[in-house]
Formats: sequence, C-alpha cells, structure tokens
Amino acid sequence: MLVLARNPGQSIYICGKVIRVTVVRVLGNRIYLGFDAPREVDIVRSELVDDLGDDGDSANIKVEA
Repeated sequence: MLVLARNPGQSIYICGKVIRVTVVRVLGNRIYLGFDAPREVDIVRSELVDDLGDDGDSANIKVEA
C-alpha cells in the first residue's frame, strides 16, 4: 500500500490525470475526500464492497436515505 500525506486542498492523481482525489476537509478523526473521475469509473466505499453483485457492478447496491 502506498501512503501519501496531503493537506486540505491538495490532490493526488490516479491513472495519469484520469482520476483526481482531493482532501476537502479534515475534522477531528474524519477526512472528507472529493473525487473527480469519468462517470464510467465506479467509486465505492470499502464497507459496501461485500454488497456488490457477482459481476462487481455497483449498480446492485441498495442505498437507504
């Protein structure tokens, strides 16, 4: 695992400049991240990965409001 230190407002790029992850805010032990990526890129929280369908399609995840 690669570990990088970033401050609020700073970003990292993944796959060249295809995906940008920005540290939006840090409040206590909570970090808010912003993601800029093409629509076809699925971004799923780790706790929801087990809820993915057999094909890994995030569209199968049921979200409750």
